[in-house]
Amino acid sequence: MDDLSAISIIEEACGYKLSKEQKTCIVNHSKKSTLINACAGSGKTSVMIFSIIFDALTNRLMPDQVLCMTFSKKAQKEMEQRYLELRARIVKMHPSIPVGYWQQPRFNTFEAFFYSRLRRLSTYSTASVCTDKTKYYQDIIRFIPNNLRNPDVTKKEDLNNIFKMYDLLISKGYSIDGISVNLKNPDVVKLLENKDKKSLSTLISAISKYNLDENFTSRYLKAVKRYQELKAMDNVIDFNDMKVKLMQALLGDHKDEIINSVKRYQEVFIDEFQDIDYLQWHIIQKLFHKIIHTNLIVVGDDDQSIYSFRGSNPYFIVNFADKLVPDAQIFNLSTNYRTDGKILKSSLPMIERNQYRLHKLIRPNNPASGLCYGDYSTKRGFQDQRFFKKLFFESRNTKKTIAVLVRYNFQKNLIADILTESHITYNVAGQIESLQESKVYQVYLRIMTAFFDNDIENYIRSAKWMGFNKFKKFLTEFRKEYYDNSNDDLENFLSSSLSMFDTKVLKEEPSSDLLLTLIEESLEILDYVKLQKKRKDHESYLVNYFDRINELLSDGLNYYCRNHIISKPQLNVVKDHLTFKMYYYHSFLDFINDEKDRMKQFNALRHKTSNGRVQLLTIHQAKGMEFDEVFLYGETEDSIASGWITLNYDFPSNMTYKAFKAKVDSSLQTYLSLANIMVYCNMPNTGEIFDGFRSKDPTIINDTLRKCYYEIMNISANVEEERRILYVAMTRAKEMLCINFAENAPSPLLDEIDQSYVRGMSHLDAKNLI
Repeated sequence: MDDLSAISIIEEACGYKLSKEQKTCIVNHSKKSTLINACAGSGKTSVMIFSIIFDALTNRLMPDQVLCMTFSKKAQKEMEQRYLELRARIVKMHPSIPVGYWQQPRFNTFEAFFYSRLRRLSTYSTASVCTDKTKYYQDIIRFIPNNLRNPDVTKKEDLNNIFKMYDLLISKGYSIDGISVNLKNPDVVKLLENKDKKSLSTLISAISKYNLDENFTSRYLKAVKRYQELKAMDNVIDFNDMKVKLMQALLGDHKDEIINSVKRYQEVFIDEFQDIDYLQWHIIQKLFHKIIHTNLIVVGDDDQSIYSFRGSNPYFIVNFADKLVPDAQIFNLSTNYRTDGKILKSSLPMIERNQYRLHKLIRPNNPASGLCYGDYSTKRGFQDQRFFKKLFFESRNTKKTIAVLVRYNFQKNLIADILTESHITYNVAGQIESLQESKVYQVYLRIMTAFFDNDIENYIRSAKWMGFNKFKKFLTEFRKEYYDNSNDDLENFLSSSLSMFDTKVLKEEPSSDLLLTLIEESLEILDYVKLQKKRKDHESYLVNYFDRINELLSDGLNYYCRNHIISKPQLNVVKDHLTFKMYYYHSFLDFINDEKDRMKQFNALRHKTSNGRVQLLTIHQAKGMEFDEVFLYGETEDSIASGWITLNYDFPSNMTYKAFKAKVDSSLQTYLSLANIMVYCNMPNTGEIFDGFRSKDPTIINDTLRKCYYEIMNISANVEEERRILYVAMTRAKEMLCINFAENAPSPLLDEIDQSYVRGMSHLDAKNLI
């Protein structure tokens, strides 16, 4: 069958005319390896399915010779279902064509395909999959000596941090096994450049986002090695192992055995190619080395590369036809058929600010349609905000598909509380806690209750968050050794503890001043609460009470934020929410009772199957989905500081060190000016930067400048990913988008969207967005 006839049959079966770009991809994809650079809503999945059907109709290739790989089970099932539906329609419309006898292509997730290759080896033929490493935590905890522990975090928190690092090392390709350093990775070479030691400890310090204690690497190695032993004993492998062990097999004696197992596939499609990581790409290279320059078709959108925390990197899609497969062809799918014109056009100026991206001229299919709104958050009741009024109205009065999207998983807790309180049913992706169940919320509630009830137990449980583990240890030991009145109240307990500060041992303790200050401030709060209980006028009592609690907790909470034990955005959400509650209530008891009622409501809804039309998702969970109406909540500067935007303009993430140094040398009078800019932009490790630039040693100065380069490139890459995340969120909407942002601290990325298309935002004015 000729090409035109095949296209005509496909158009008849799918029920619409294909665009010129779509036809070009379908007809020409098999001539040599191809990148299909497909914008959001451009019909890329359809193009892949049509391409497989087209090859079969024109006798180029039969479907059972095709492998389609993607990243999620949902996407795999959707591709498979759409293929079967299209084939069935062609069979019905053209019974003379032997379509019904075609065998099916193989549709697989990366994990499933890698797992199936591994199981061909006798070592892994009976291995099952471990989907939850936390079941090994208790055993691993016993394996780590007490003298290596970090007293400021719980054992579970410590293991969570260890395995986040383990996942990052493997997904980024910094380590092939999570233990050794992969010096073949150019990124690792750059990270360890000018480092005296090329060790795992040095690498971990270089990529960590926070200051690690001196024993972290020792604990890390013990935990990972024990984890590997436990998996081997249970004959299980995890998702990292599917990559790691397959790569090891391809580099070892089993290379031919595994490569022979994929010989049947003459054409390979990779969907969502922007999400691929280092190890996945290198495995694909080795598995399909015979067809990688002729019959590898990768489909994706670099503007939707948002999974860096999982190891994905836009490098692979941006450089596919330049460095990875130099003779590959590129086709664009540049029409968005999903998102109405005004919504799409508002997002384009922002995403086009990213310099590290593939060029494509994105255009809407319906240029003049679409509604876009903006509304800011204040301390007033949520029900009074236009964002929520609009959400409540639409959910009760329309039959449209609706999604509430949030940047962070914990923000779903807040939205769930608001929807529950307003009797709006919703569906939520993944597990969800109420806001009241979050760790930060519990910290505030416990300490406020301790002062209100004059309760020793709750106070000691909260001590870690005020003065770290040393304060909790001091209170616990004082109570055990010196305080014999276990039924007494908190005020008497704290007053009695003051006597300890007259002893020689505590006077010589470096932290004694901090402990004394915390106790004195706590006694002042107790006096304040006691006084307020006697007064009849409670107008601002809880507001002032909450302010005092904030001051007491500030050092501890800031420390735990810096060390990523709690997140700064989550802390801010909880503080804002409680601040509003304190304005609303005049009685602490009323507040507590209402919180209990709200929890009962939430639990009743949580255990009930909901058929609500409102979908509650993070932006990452919503990727690949579409909704008639999208409500985007909480666009604040928590994700990205305004100074970072300026850094990204001047130093885009793909800038070479040579270009960076030339720009700094030509633009700034001294390197100390660069250090001052980094301070202004709230960047980490600025103390070390100042010390390095003040040195007289040229080697130290050059090393410091290189350190600045890596820090700034990291920030710049974060800015570009945040743009992509916001772009993904905005392009989930088909007909209407409503954006909620902070009144005093809106996301600086909102300055970059075309606000002339957004009702409620004045054009490019961050201070007067509404």
